[in-house]
Amino acid sequence: MSVKSCVLLALSFLLSSASVKAQGFLDLRVPLFEVENATMEKALTELKFRWRIQVCLEKVPKESEDEKEATISVKLENATVREVLEALVKADPRYYWEVYESYLDKSASLINILPVDAKADPNNPMNIKVEKAMIKDATPYSAIAGIDYWIPELVRKLHPHGVLGHAFYGIGAKVKVFKIYFEFEGLTVREILNEIALRSGGLGWIFEQVKKPTPSYRWRAF
Repeated sequence: MSVKSCVLLALSFLLSSASVKAQGFLDLRVPLFEVENATMEKALTELKFRWRIQVCLEKVPKESEDEKEATISVKLENATVREVLEALVKADPRYYWEVYESYLDKSASLINILPVDAKADPNNPMNIKVEKAMIKDATPYSAIAGIDYWIPELVRKLHPHGVLGHAFYGIGAKVKVFKIYFEFEGLTVREILNEIALRSGGLGWIFEQVKKPTPSYRWRAF
């Protein structure tokens, strides 16, 4: 497995605003964490944007587009980030959390929230191992939202008749100001997204899939 990366242009505020880094961020104490009748995405938004924890979410697949997402309620006082994460997945046991450590820099890490069977599902495009991929002249935001364009294995699986265009979704205004160059070998799609996020100045990603009537997939910045 290998990762090569080069940031072509960056602004200083992105470097200084990166989320709390690997050493000890799970033990960071949150004075009050409270969400009521919130989706997992909404709960993680509170953790990410208020407490600067870099987190990525792979959502439980929906059976249809109009299916409503489950909601949870959690209230903790003076809790560590680890305790908050444990409370969230206890409230919705379809998920688990793990720390992802960069292949390039073991001191860089982020949180993944995943469906319990995500890595065992052979049909999950996030599990595709990429022989080799190159991303160049793209912002981290557009690289995440258009990941199915950049990775040949995803193009062949999801767009067998070719790619006509993309619509990019997510919160990404701050990361549109610089471009990146990446080369990946032997990583899964999920790992590639994590590596991009770790070089984005604090950006995360969200992956959503709908099973019926025709399977559909969407990646967006978070």
